[in-house]
Amino acid sequence: MSNEYPLPLASPASVGFSTERLDRLDDAMQEEIDAGHYAGISVMVARHGQLVKFRRYGYQALGGSEPLREDAIYRIASMTKPIIAVAMLLLYEEGRWQLDDPVTKPKVGVPIRRGTSPRKSPCLNSCSANSVCFP
Repeated sequence: MSNEYPLPLASPASVGFSTERLDRLDDAMQEEIDAGHYAGISVMVARHGQLVKFRRYGYQALGGSEPLREDAIYRIASMTKPIIAVAMLLLYEEGRWQLDDPVTKPKVGVPIRRGTSPRKSPCLNSCSANSVCFP
């Protein structure tokens, strides 16, 4: 295990986070471990390329006693929605789309096939739900 961090360290306040609120993660993550919902949890919070929290909770396996290692391998499944959500939030922060933009609004470098859109396109806001209603 390495004692080096993957990003430069910063105080939470220096990048706009509340130290007290970040510290709430410790109790919340430990409660999930104690309840047996997860064997181990790794948390990393960064902003503007600076690390403000990096901590591991729990164990390598449910019911195990070996602490979660820094290089633990995780099985992930059904992660499409969270990954797309993070990508969309990053693009939103950059001002590349707004909630009231139509889904068919052309984006730079993204080809739009003509004749495949409904008469009135739903807004991106309606895509944030689990279903989109086309007129």
